[in-house]
Amino acid sequence: MFWVCFFVCLLLTYGLSTWLPDMMTNAGYALQSSLLFLLVLNVGAMAGAFFGGWMSDIWSTKKVVLTYFLVCAVTLTVMGMQPHAFFMYILVAVAGATTIGTQILLYSFVSEYYPIHFRSTGVGWASGIGRLGGILGPTLGGILFSVSLTFQQNFIAIAIPAVIGAVAVLFIQVKKKAIADTSSVSKKRSVG
Repeated sequence: MFWVCFFVCLLLTYGLSTWLPDMMTNAGYALQSSLLFLLVLNVGAMAGAFFGGWMSDIWSTKKVVLTYFLVCAVTLTVMGMQPHAFFMYILVAVAGATTIGTQILLYSFVSEYYPIHFRSTGVGWASGIGRLGGILGPTLGGILFSVSLTFQQNFIAIAIPAVIGAVAVLFIQVKKKAIADTSSVSKKRSVG
């Protein structure tokens, strides 16, 4: 399930990063605005990573990743409704927070799951499989773009991988041993 999460998250990340300016230009936004959307996407990603990391310490990484995937699906769907430009910038920032930000949180999520002696292998495999999604994202975006779907249909299609990611997260069971390991490390830090 981690592989699925990495795959769809990198598919979303690279697909949006590659095709967002073209989609916005075709929707009638000026070229400058379309390029600004890409900047806003990445600023949102930074905010999403910071906020998600902070929330993971309070809540749990699984809950934050699940929430991010769901918010991403809703955000992309609403973007397809082509709201006023001001709201579109906000939505694009949230999309950045919940795509690129989710990818950053996934590394932490995977490392929490595996025992220390296997952790780097687990993260490496998930990341490697995820790169296939990163390769496929721009390709699928190009295919979507070439079949002349409406603006709304494009964003609904782009939202589907986020829903798949949310479902995959639901199937990941947090190991009780990992929780025990984390609490014992915290106790050692507070004692030492």
